[in-house]
Amino acid sequence: MTITRIASVALRLAQCTCSVIVIGIIAFLMSDDYKYPKSPDDDIAVSEWGFLLNYTMVIACFSLALSVLWMLNSTNAILRSIFDLGLAIAWIVSFLMHYAYWLGGTSWEPESKYQWDMPYGRAASAHQDSVETVDKAVQAFALMGAVLTFMSFLLGFVVCLKKDRNDEAGAYADGVTTPAVHLRIWTKNSSV
Repeated sequence: MTITRIASVALRLAQCTCSVIVIGIIAFLMSDDYKYPKSPDDDIAVSEWGFLLNYTMVIACFSLALSVLWMLNSTNAILRSIFDLGLAIAWIVSFLMHYAYWLGGTSWEPESKYQWDMPYGRAASAHQDSVETVDKAVQAFALMGAVLTFMSFLLGFVVCLKKDRNDEAGAYADGVTTPAVHLRIWTKNSSV
């Protein structure tokens, strides 16, 4: 049990680290110098970029708060596992949205995503090129956060299964197969 507890704390610390890095990078991207990709003819891309940064910031903040909270063994392992699975899916969605954005937007048509004549996808200027380079770090840490959160989910799921098996084995080892019958407090029947 101590090995799983140490592994759980190590995974939570790694999740905290990934979340803090993503929050820092997104705060840098949301600053005045790197507000959004500067493409005056593409307002849709600017609004998509803002949504993308805000979504990733919210996921990173939730992940940071929950990983710090769950380092304390205060909640049920099943509840932690369910939230870990949800956070892993949210991190994967964040990664895929960042990846799809720089490959040409949200349309999933191959000819619009893969622009072989332009090496950096949507980046049409040096400013966008530097934003894309920084955003690749967000992609990397979002994927790493998804993997770490999914590993926490698997660890919690294994701990839950092992705990259920141990509880059942302990009940049958004692020879008790049915729940204990509680005695009535009032032993006499009412005379009314």
